[in-house]
Amino acid sequence: LAKLVNNKKWHGKCLLEYSPGGKSNPTIMNVKDQAEGMDFETLKKCFRTYGDKQSGTASRGIAGRGAKDAASIGDVWVSTIKNGNFSQIKIDNKSRKFETYNVDDKCTNEHYKSIGIKKGKNGTSIKLEISPKKEGYHLRAGDLAKKIPLHYALSEILHVNRKTLELKYKSNKHDLTLSFREPEGELIEERTFLVNKYNSYGESAKVNFKLFKSKVPLDGGEGDKRFRQWGISIIGKKAVHEKSLLDASYDVAPEGKFYYGYLKSDLITDLLNEYDNRQNKGKSPLADNPRPIIDLKRIDGLRRDHPATEEIFRIPKEIIKKNILQDRSSSQDKYIENETTRETLDELARECAKLMEDLYEEDETNIQGINIDANQWKFIPPKQKIYTGEKKSIYAYTIKKNLSANLDTAYIKVSKGNEENIIIHKDKTKFKESKKVKGLIFFKFEIEGSLPGENININVFQKEGKIRTVLALDILAEKPRSFINELEFEKETYNIRTNRLKRLKIFAKMPNVFNNKLSESEKIAKIITVNSNNIRIIGKCKFAISGSNYAIGYLQVEGRTLSAENEITIQLNGKRASTYINVLNKEDKNDDDDKSKFNFNILPTKYGKRRYSWNPNNPNTLEIAGEHDQLKRYLGKKENGYPGQEASCFKSLLAEIVTDAMIEKRMTLNSRYDPGGYNSLIEKTNIQDTINNFLIQIDEEKSIFLDRIHKILLKDSVINDEIRKIASKKL
Repeated sequence: LAKLVNNKKWHGKCLLEYSPGGKSNPTIMNVKDQAEGMDFETLKKCFRTYGDKQSGTASRGIAGRGAKDAASIGDVWVSTIKNGNFSQIKIDNKSRKFETYNVDDKCTNEHYKSIGIKKGKNGTSIKLEISPKKEGYHLRAGDLAKKIPLHYALSEILHVNRKTLELKYKSNKHDLTLSFREPEGELIEERTFLVNKYNSYGESAKVNFKLFKSKVPLDGGEGDKRFRQWGISIIGKKAVHEKSLLDASYDVAPEGKFYYGYLKSDLITDLLNEYDNRQNKGKSPLADNPRPIIDLKRIDGLRRDHPATEEIFRIPKEIIKKNILQDRSSSQDKYIENETTRETLDELARECAKLMEDLYEEDETNIQGINIDANQWKFIPPKQKIYTGEKKSIYAYTIKKNLSANLDTAYIKVSKGNEENIIIHKDKTKFKESKKVKGLIFFKFEIEGSLPGENININVFQKEGKIRTVLALDILAEKPRSFINELEFEKETYNIRTNRLKRLKIFAKMPNVFNNKLSESEKIAKIITVNSNNIRIIGKCKFAISGSNYAIGYLQVEGRTLSAENEITIQLNGKRASTYINVLNKEDKNDDDDKSKFNFNILPTKYGKRRYSWNPNNPNTLEIAGEHDQLKRYLGKKENGYPGQEASCFKSLLAEIVTDAMIEKRMTLNSRYDPGGYNSLIEKTNIQDTINNFLIQIDEEKSIFLDRIHKILLKDSVINDEIRKIASKKL
């Protein structure tokens, strides 16, 4: 149309009207344009036959499937005006039949008004009506407005600077213009080249490639690749066919999330049209164009099995690979450890945190001057408050002689009838000796407020039926929640291990989505989307009021099969919310893993004669000096990837260094609780005795860490195998 009016800056106009329904009313989407319009014969060709290309003078539509696919969701009404004549058809959702209502009738004012164009102009209106019974398609107006410009196929025509279409969006709550804004980034590579094997196509064989890099990782589209910000837009003459990093291995690389750009070639469109024309004429396809270059199902973009795709992608793929490898190399400059060593260091950090747990008694708990009598247990304080959604550690104190015979554990239960008010994250635990008051021991439990309530009792047991002590708990409604969406999961993505359970928390805004007038069945969310092969839903997701402006529902899921980005979508009162779940190996970290208080790294640095240093800005971050002469000797060369970190001799040295660092940390923290104990080590009259006293104390602290650290770094099976090899050589 721009060509027809000879105006390169001319923009087409389109209006998208959206009326969300869901519970009892249909959702209606109406798209109105001011383009060429159609007479009835064209209308019939466009919508009666699936896969018949009929995109008028435009060169964007290429598969003849776009509008007709919408009939799988709901009834599609098409109304159009061409040269003063009005035609209207319907494609029924259930029967998929093409139904005729108007055939080139003379236009009335009502016809022009229904399409939203002035008298004498041409245009088309396509209305999609989705039944309330069609679950999962009643999108929030805000979600639709946010996602439409991000769809890769629309990004160019809605580009804030390069757009060819002015799209107005109207809904009950929104009235705005939708535009795509690309991320901020630096142009790091620009290349123009010819696809030599297709030089017979002339200028169409030219490829223009631009690669940009963002300073921050880009949005992944909440797991839906159609809406992600990173990736290369693959563009023909007009249409954007996909957005990716051209190779599946680059798509999953964390370094790749910083890159975006454009690959444009008219060859894509010419090859597609040539193949289609030969098919229509009954001719066999050519050897260099044996099949459609794009996936006509529109699940994928360019087909990787087409010979031209490989040629078009070859140079851009090399450029992308070069940059990803450079980034990977530069990140390795920060840390020496490889992936295997990194996992081992993380395991060490978690284990050391457990071994230090007794020194991290709740600082806010004031137990000074507390006396415990025979058979007495106490929560301190005995009455506490917690907000809904807040996690809290609670401490039950007693003395050793009050323990049941042969039992060093205790567990908690919530009083009957209040089970839904509290989530118990850690219900059973062993006692630890208090560092604040000698002689006291404590049991540490972890809870979370779920629903508001007063004087809810948490009972402590060692044996069933015998309550040791009781905590009175008030659960307060949290301050009003600031919602992004009216129904939303607590997290956008969750990690869960295989064969493990996880409770997902969902917030529903009041009174928009939830209120007390709902029936009991209406308070239970419907599960719209879930991959039952990878994720299993256990029980129902029932909502209850938890805060001043929200209700909370809990959805319990189980990880079944190792997989990534499994979408779960729920619906409540016509509103939808989605999240994504990664099902991980048992060895991988999941969301329920305790966040280690410690972080261990091997750095390409040197701290003089010291082999390690605790970071002064992050006091629980241990930095091991990889450039120290002792470590450097075992690690090997950087260009070889520091191969020595796999050797047993290095792992043994690393165990000693980590142990020394943890002794230093433990003695420093211990002195906070018992400064007098360290003063007693000092013998002012005899320096040798002072040295001996400190060495004894160090050995005592070392015994806590050394054996466990060595067993993590040097597995028994590895040691035994090396011993057998040495023994066999001597024989």
